[in-house]
Amino acid sequence: MQKIHQRSREFAQENIYRLLLRYSFPAAIGSAAFTLYNIIDRIFIGHALGALALSGLTVTFPLFMICMGIGMLFGIGGATLISLRLGEGCYHEAENILGNIVALFVIGGVIMGTLGLIFLEPILIFFGATDTTLGFAAQYMGVLLWFIPADFLAMGTNSSLRAEGNPRISMYTLIVGALLNIVLDYIFIFPLQMGILGAALATGISKMVSATWILLHFRAGRHRALTLHLRNLRLKWSLIKPMALIGLSPFTIQLIASLVVIVLNRQLLRYSGEIAVGTMGAIFSIMMLLNIPVWGLIHGSQPVIGFNYGAMNNDRVHKAMLACLMFAGMIGALGLLISQLIPQTLIGMFGKTDADFLRIGAQGMRLYLCMLPLNNFNMIGIQFFQATGRPAYSISLNLIKNIGVLLPALYLLPHLLGLNGVWLASPLCEVIAAIFVGTFLLRESRRLRLR
Repeated sequence: MQKIHQRSREFAQENIYRLLLRYSFPAAIGSAAFTLYNIIDRIFIGHALGALALSGLTVTFPLFMICMGIGMLFGIGGATLISLRLGEGCYHEAENILGNIVALFVIGGVIMGTLGLIFLEPILIFFGATDTTLGFAAQYMGVLLWFIPADFLAMGTNSSLRAEGNPRISMYTLIVGALLNIVLDYIFIFPLQMGILGAALATGISKMVSATWILLHFRAGRHRALTLHLRNLRLKWSLIKPMALIGLSPFTIQLIASLVVIVLNRQLLRYSGEIAVGTMGAIFSIMMLLNIPVWGLIHGSQPVIGFNYGAMNNDRVHKAMLACLMFAGMIGALGLLISQLIPQTLIGMFGKTDADFLRIGAQGMRLYLCMLPLNNFNMIGIQFFQATGRPAYSISLNLIKNIGVLLPALYLLPHLLGLNGVWLASPLCEVIAAIFVGTFLLRESRRLRLR
């Protein structure tokens, strides 16, 4: 209880810029580690098996995003609710929420993994797998689906670590898992020559270790602020409903993003072929690397904004919002510069690639990431409403961005510009979405000053 009161004072009184940096830096390191989970497999598989295997892994990305969305539904929703309840001084309810998060992930993971294994091949074909890439995709996800409960726990409960005021432990958990994944990836893929099965097994084992680490912390960790009690594992609709309502925004965002990736993969196949799908996997990975600091801001600011919003500290909420937008703009400008100057070098990280792969990938990266600063602005703006427990705003903005603008652009622009039209659909979407996000944030800024 003393630790909770100490962290409450930090959230309410410490300099907002220092507080954001202190929480965002470990979150950024943790995001880097989480990103490595998704990139190392692609890099090693690209080196060991080539571009078609990389295309197979790219086809699995929508299924991975759906799983991540389910994890976010209760992981981010629950963590946001924990931050709000701590800000209101409701400490026992925060522990009840933690217990329900864990129970939901175990049950949901078993259901998701079972359904995925039963319908795996039809799902992958719908996602864009071809005769030459289906085998790679099915082997990879056929292993990972057995580890979905551990994946949910490792990803979802990590947000609760930050919400209780332990960003460093969150960071260490992800680092340990990512380093183990790298080591096992190398051992399984190269010395043991297990190929894509080894990559999947390495990731699954790493997720199990991370999940176990987090559960041990909440049960008996010396620095825990919240304790995982067995009695709190009993599901309560009164807790599940608000968690789901808050988490509905990132869940919806992930589902829509997976739909966008499916359409994107299909358009790349139509206008270029399987190699272009593989380059998209590389571009996604590089974009994740460039956005690591932004995800650090999003995860690090969530407990700060959520606590102060729950405590009615409007001035601090407003300052945190402006600081996040400023930092995100600077990060986006730097990422834009890197992606435009050395695209071939970045694409070349992904292994056995030929001249066509490098040419298509470099051109695709320059076009696809040409509005990266606006992408970061939109991410921060949409997630701000998530952190303050108002999912309707973030869902509306995301629907406007992806369903209202991006999907139509993915069908219309390629008719005019061919493959370049596929790449340019996303930048066009960011420009239009920024108008809506900016309007929402201006209105919110005025409301906070009057609240």
